[in-house]
Amino acid sequence: MTPDDVQDDAVLAALHDLGGWDVDTRRAHRLRSRCRAALAAEKRGSAAPAKGDSARWTDFMGPALLAAWCAIYVVEIVRHAAAVYGL
Repeated sequence: MTPDDVQDDAVLAALHDLGGWDVDTRRAHRLRSRCRAALAAEKRGSAAPAKGDSARWTDFMGPALLAAWCAIYVVEIVRHAAAVYGL
């Protein structure tokens, strides 16, 4: 991109005229502290062991429901194909 492109394009020229804004040092420090605290809490929460029974239940039920839904879908497709072809 050349400087002529910025001058020729109205949108790029308007973007070029926008000023840069940044937060002050105190605010940046507070935001950084809050973000680090939130990330640390998230990491601690994910590292905490979940209830063993519920974790196994959800790990089992998702794939089981998906497999059952797919099996029902395939059976219905075969049934409709058989009805179309008169079998």
